[in-house]
Amino acid sequence: QSTWGNRISLAMEDDDREKQYAWEQTYKRTWDTLHEGAGGALVNVHLSDQRAKKQRLSSSANIAQTIRRGMIRFTVLVLDLSSTLHQTDLKPSRLVAVLNTATAFIKEYFDQNPISQLSIVITRNSVAERITELSGNPKHQIQKLKEFLRTGGEASLYNALEVARRTLSMIPPYGNREILCIWSSLHTTDPENILDAIQDVKKDSIRCSVIGLSAEVHICKHLATVTGGSFSVCLDEEHFKDLLLRHASPPPSQTRAPSSLIQMGFPNKKAFPCPTICVCHSDFRVGGYFCPRCRSKLCELPTECRVCGLTLISSPHLARSFHHLFPLAAFHEINEAAIADHAVANNTTGADSVPCYACLQMIDIKCSLCVECPRCLQKFCFDCDAFIHESLHNCPGCENGLFRLQNT
Repeated sequence: QSTWGNRISLAMEDDDREKQYAWEQTYKRTWDTLHEGAGGALVNVHLSDQRAKKQRLSSSANIAQTIRRGMIRFTVLVLDLSSTLHQTDLKPSRLVAVLNTATAFIKEYFDQNPISQLSIVITRNSVAERITELSGNPKHQIQKLKEFLRTGGEASLYNALEVARRTLSMIPPYGNREILCIWSSLHTTDPENILDAIQDVKKDSIRCSVIGLSAEVHICKHLATVTGGSFSVCLDEEHFKDLLLRHASPPPSQTRAPSSLIQMGFPNKKAFPCPTICVCHSDFRVGGYFCPRCRSKLCELPTECRVCGLTLISSPHLARSFHHLFPLAAFHEINEAAIADHAVANNTTGADSVPCYACLQMIDIKCSLCVECPRCLQKFCFDCDAFIHESLHNCPGCENGLFRLQNT
């Protein structure tokens, strides 16, 4: 009984300790999002946030139809692991926010770009270190990120750019070279002139983008401006995640290289009763992929054969990268008058709500956005609209052939 009593008292002390630190949380005006619904109940209204995200989806969809994007990307993620990450302006700290957001970005990056590759470079104690090589395995990238997530000293932008530039130096001309930097410091400690490193990066046609966690740093903004990238400063945790995930989609291609055919191999996965050595890790594995040209064994896809240099991918990877070339058109927001006309045409009651074609839930236009596909004229709620444009990349109404019925 005494043991259980001690455990209960310790649990109560932990709860009290958590309540004592509740004042450190972000101040939120939750009552500003309340609205009286159709039935008289209070519901949350996020129309401003939904319209802002809808505007970003629409602008990206419209821009994607008029620009040229590279399907094969080679990106180096540079992380500032200086002692400034211990500050708590991002809850619970900058270090935890960088870890969680970078993990989400790595997963989203490979989901949007399955045939691209990523490498991670960290800078601390005025030096830079490459902790992962260019590869297409998100689990390996996240594991190495957690192992090397230790802070200390000051950051060096010059050393980070040099390590990233050497990593991207052997990239073939058809690949897009990018450097994405998460910068927490207000300065950089460099052994040589940082402007020379920026000119070298520009000469190699590498696009550099920077996300600041503290404030606008002139040299970081100059780096992004010279190389054709983007520079932004986050406001809070959600804004930081939104800024970083914007870089998951492929940016406009800067190089004017002519279109050319790329030779690729589609290996099959095989398993043997006894382990055999692979050429990528020089380790014994039971199963793996075999290069169709030289019959070398590799462990993961997509990758490049270490023996013959053939690019190896799978057909689902290629199909998932196809939507960047032909993106789905943006859905149009409809107003109360259009909802009323829809209710009259379908002999339904209630001009303030309409069923979503995807999830079949009723959409209250006073509390949520209602959008319409320009081809099949089907109505969708905001959540289904975001899922269709960010993950599905196909309209359910158009896939069912409803746009042909509308035209006949």
